[in-house]
Amino acid sequence: DVRLRRAIAYALDLEAINERAEGGEGLPTSLLAIDPMAIEPDTDEIPFDPDRSRELIEEVMDETGWDGSVRLLGGDTPVLQEMSIVIEALLESVGLEVEPENLPTEVVNERIIFSPDYDLALFSMSLFEESPMARLNQWMTDSPRSRTGFGDPAMDEALTELQRAVTREEKQEAMTDVQEVWNETVPSAVLFAREDFIAYTDEVHGLRFSRDSTPVFHTAFLEE
Repeated sequence: DVRLRRAIAYALDLEAINERAEGGEGLPTSLLAIDPMAIEPDTDEIPFDPDRSRELIEEVMDETGWDGSVRLLGGDTPVLQEMSIVIEALLESVGLEVEPENLPTEVVNERIIFSPDYDLALFSMSLFEESPMARLNQWMTDSPRSRTGFGDPAMDEALTELQRAVTREEKQEAMTDVQEVWNETVPSAVLFAREDFIAYTDEVHGLRFSRDSTPVFHTAFLEE
């Protein structure tokens, strides 16, 4: 129910999650890409609106008889445990009953990727400027990479245009369209962006990087 997905997104105070889980040092955002990425969508973020969240949840519960209980699956690292605690509190403040499950990474991956068994899950998706569709294609209707079963004609159309985009300008325009549909349909609630950091000395030259920011050394050399 898209109303419930919107309600969950409205209920999430990203700044509070950042303070609790990342000590205020994360990059909280509901956008799929942020500056300095050239494909940053030119549109607004999903607002924190607990009152609207509560209204939508009550509407769904009244219509369906659902009791508001959900399971929240996440990893057992300290950061993810803290994230589960604050998300549980935020969701329960708008009327849900949350049962957190913090399990080892391999169990979480099995429950999300291979044998889907969850209501809500804390999971990551890496998005790269060179080829955003390499990750976003999982949100196409009937995608074999889907983790959620999500499908929406407007998202299919927006992602198809993104797939056709070649230049940075075209990708940025297409990403704006994707984000606008995302904000309406909420396939997933985005919590954070991330920064890749790869350290090497000034004496290293010729490094190349893959789409996933993996260093490739076949042309690398040390300055004498």
